[in-house]
Amino acid sequence: MNLQWQTFNELILDCANKYGEKNAFSLYHDEKWQTLSFVALNEQSQLRATALLQSGHQPGDRIALLAGTSIEWIAQFLAIVRIGCIVVPLDPKATEEELEIILTHVEPKSLVAAKELQGFAFQAQQKLKIKKILLLEVLYETEQKLDFPPTDKKQTAAIYYTSGTSGAPKGVMLSMESLLSELDTLLAYQESVPTSVVFSILPLHHLYGLVAGALYSFACGAEFVFAHRLSPVDIRFCLEERKVTHLFVVPLLLQIMHRSIQEKIQARSPKEKFIFQTLFKISALFPYSIRRKIFSKIHEQIGGRLEGIVSGGAPLDPKTYHFFCRIGLPIYEGYGLTETGPVISVNTPRHHKVGTVGRAIPCAEVKVIANGEESEGEICTRGPHVMQGYFKNPELSREVLSEDGWFHTGDLGRIENGYLRIIGRKKSLIVLHSGKKIYAEEVEKILSSSELFQEICVLGIPELDRGEQVVAVIYPNTKILLQEFEKQKLLIEAEVQNATQVLAQFKRPIRTILLQEPMPKTANGKIRRNHLREKIIREQM
Repeated sequence: MNLQWQTFNELILDCANKYGEKNAFSLYHDEKWQTLSFVALNEQSQLRATALLQSGHQPGDRIALLAGTSIEWIAQFLAIVRIGCIVVPLDPKATEEELEIILTHVEPKSLVAAKELQGFAFQAQQKLKIKKILLLEVLYETEQKLDFPPTDKKQTAAIYYTSGTSGAPKGVMLSMESLLSELDTLLAYQESVPTSVVFSILPLHHLYGLVAGALYSFACGAEFVFAHRLSPVDIRFCLEERKVTHLFVVPLLLQIMHRSIQEKIQARSPKEKFIFQTLFKISALFPYSIRRKIFSKIHEQIGGRLEGIVSGGAPLDPKTYHFFCRIGLPIYEGYGLTETGPVISVNTPRHHKVGTVGRAIPCAEVKVIANGEESEGEICTRGPHVMQGYFKNPELSREVLSEDGWFHTGDLGRIENGYLRIIGRKKSLIVLHSGKKIYAEEVEKILSSSELFQEICVLGIPELDRGEQVVAVIYPNTKILLQEFEKQKLLIEAEVQNATQVLAQFKRPIRTILLQEPMPKTANGKIRRNHLREKIIREQM
């Protein structure tokens, strides 16, 4: 594959030359804006890279990066990869135990940490024998200019640890080619331009947030906006203040936004509600530009310039999807994993199909391995976007990577006229004692239509001598939570039974578990299904 940029150094210098003093990154923090132009980002990244070289770092050294989302984070990431070192982004919200497991496994030469995390950093240095601790906020000035060592696109650029690392760590090794090929192929869609303003709620230590958000925006010459805190008030302020045109999110935020808008509509007078509902019903007849004018009051509350939303990281419920499309905000769902750089497929304004996650990106081959004559099977992908393997784990790498380069995702799906439809996860497949199989996602999709539920997870829980049974785990909405627990339970159980009447009898949950607090989640908002399942099994023993 012929890449537009062969190295990160080329990418950074090219964008600095093209876009100059234009804002590359804007961060809202402590009630003020911090901005960094394309030129300034190149200069700051160069200073940080030179400091790393002067302190004895060489290509191939592993450098862990422990900090929340910030302008300094992206500058440090680029400094590390442009000199051929390997960056290991860490989740600042992980427990100390989880962080120590990863650091022990990856054995970094250095750890770059935010000031508020320096206590843990120096403790880890003593305990794990890390050679150097660097503070992210300290920019080491130097007049000495060093030539950066040559880098190759086949070099490992980053090791990303996937969620659930408290057991056996899975460090995904991604080459420079993997990350740059993703940027190349996403740019081919030309959905964002230098006048675009991209806002993302996704943390930079998560690959989706970094590549599909920050680096994609940077390569387009667009302004990338993010907030230090992700409260609804801060998000709305950023959308309004920076006149955001494109939004990158996980489904959880869209569901929260949807619920908030609906609550405001319900608070209007009967006449206003009737007008809204009438316009809402007929809005599908009009193009998106007209829909945005019809529902201009809603759009004004989110900046007035929003053109589209990209959603990924987890399935989006149909009700939320159709609501935003009806008011003039198309949602383009995509699909991918950390192991695939991360994007495998995505819908675009020119090519989209409702209910699918779009067509495979140009650099990716995609196929479905089905059993017998079935059209559904495991999704596999091959191309430069695929990881090099799991760090220090060749056995696990061989389990998911075939000799001819196909990566087995563990997700089930089918291809419909070139569009990929996700059916479920192999690991979330529920097998009953009778041998019948149920996709948990199918039941969750039905339950997501209820406004009484904030979060839903359908699990297969083993029952004594009866195999797995379908169990619905529900975290209800705020109004339900205010009621007595027994009343909550009756309301939620009735709602689950009512909503699932459209399913075959064997697919309906036989038990409903009511939670009083949100479910455990990964950094990108996915429910930690296995963690929740194990907790329930322990509690019922």
